[in-house]
Parts: sequence; C-alpha cells; structure tokens
Amino acid sequence: MKRLARKTLCFSRSVELHERVIV
Repeated sequence: MKRLARKTLCFSRSVELHERVIV
C-alpha cells in the first residue's frame, strides 16, 4: 500500500512538473 501510494505521489509530481514546463 505504502509503496503504491509513494509511486503514485512521485508520478503525480512528475506530471505536474511536466505540465508546468510545457505551459
């Protein structure tokens, strides 16, 4: 559970970062 949550959090962060860079 913790591992999955951690992975999801990192994924969300990377996506947000990419969106910021693109925009």
